[in-house]
Amino acid sequence: MKEISLDYLSTFEKNFSIDKEKHIVILMTIKTFRDRFELYPELKENAKLFALYDDWEEEGIFFMTTLDFRMMTFCCSVRNVYREMLFELQNEMNLIIHEDTDCICLHLTLEKALELKYEIPLNSKIKELSTEYVDKINNAWPHRFEQSELFIDYSIKYHISMGLFDSNDNLIAWCLRYDNGSLGVLQVDQKHLRKGFGEIVVRAMIKKIAEFCNCDIISLVVSENVKSMNLG
Repeated sequence: MKEISLDYLSTFEKNFSIDKEKHIVILMTIKTFRDRFELYPELKENAKLFALYDDWEEEGIFFMTTLDFRMMTFCCSVRNVYREMLFELQNEMNLIIHEDTDCICLHLTLEKALELKYEIPLNSKIKELSTEYVDKINNAWPHRFEQSELFIDYSIKYHISMGLFDSNDNLIAWCLRYDNGSLGVLQVDQKHLRKGFGEIVVRAMIKKIAEFCNCDIISLVVSENVKSMNLG
């Protein structure tokens, strides 16, 4: 393998667009990273692009960051087609899996995303999140892990995120976005369940991403998450 310039991301994005439906997760990952690098060039220091020798245009590419497996590693949104390779890596490096859940991809086209409408409840408002809400979001997240607050903090800093606030400016529902472009960490405060707030904040998030990033929307959810599946 050899490292190649991150400038080739635009080439990969074009190539994967030929079969968009098949490669939607990969395509959205590439686009999301390109968008982040344009807004936050310093993030390039933590990313590397590798190819198979000099034949990467014919043989394929890999997009990855340097991982230290002595620390907790979070592999997010791994599609079933790649799970076997992940388990092979686990056996080869004697890694311990602390949690393993399946993942289903929901896909909404840009055109449909732009058509979405939503109504904000009386005396409430929707706005982008700030890092002051990291602890609240992390503590409510059922999939939190050791130092997951750093992951939440990063997601809020470098991606679009939306929150629904009540008349006292209390955060009552929220949704974040991952590096692969997927919606995630959708949650509603326990005091405000079954009021439709989750759907409202998701619609607001989808509309914001579609308008700002000019792209399709994906959400990778656990199949047992019936509420999120119903939103799809």
